[in-house]
Amino acid sequence: MRLTIDTFDDFVKFFFENGAEPFRRESDEEPELMYRPAQAAKFYEMLFTAARDLPKRYDSRQIDAGFAAMIDCNVPMYVRDLIWNEHVEIEAREAMVSAMAVLFRDLFDRTPLFGTPFMWWDAITYDFECGNRRRAESEDVRRLQDRMFATLVSILGLPSSESQRAALHGLGHLQHPDTTTAIEGYLASKPNLASDLRAYARQSVAGLIP
Repeated sequence: MRLTIDTFDDFVKFFFENGAEPFRRESDEEPELMYRPAQAAKFYEMLFTAARDLPKRYDSRQIDAGFAAMIDCNVPMYVRDLIWNEHVEIEAREAMVSAMAVLFRDLFDRTPLFGTPFMWWDAITYDFECGNRRRAESEDVRRLQDRMFATLVSILGLPSSESQRAALHGLGHLQHPDTTTAIEGYLASKPNLASDLRAYARQSVAGLIP
């Protein structure tokens, strides 16, 4: 089975109309996806900045499954693969990361899903905790880590505790040099923060999140 992503509509249907499912399970037929990385990065940016329209087209389970596929390393064209794809201009990869703040603001912060928003940044930032990526490795790595950090700090300022927890999760794994300052500022600005979220923030500072 061969699928081709030529248009933004192809891209949206691939993720939200089960196109990615054959890649997520064992099958006798080896699926193949044809796409252009630079174009796919642009499609991600477009999707994230227009995410508020998804509930008009899909229900919550379809939306959650689609975004879960985007962070599944078994799915070609998944988010992390494009972020680190050197055939895509660094500016396009930075724009894709920045657009995730809009995704959280306009969709994840408003629409109850089934756990994917919490795991979103785990899939993207864990490379820094496990040592696959290091800030000193290259200018591109530094720029992308800085962009992830700025995006996570933006999400940390959203109203819902779910978005805040997801941002703390990502910050804990990202290990940016300014993480402690950002989380201490967050805690200082929220004296009435729920005790479980305050404890989770402290775990994130210490790098002790699961």
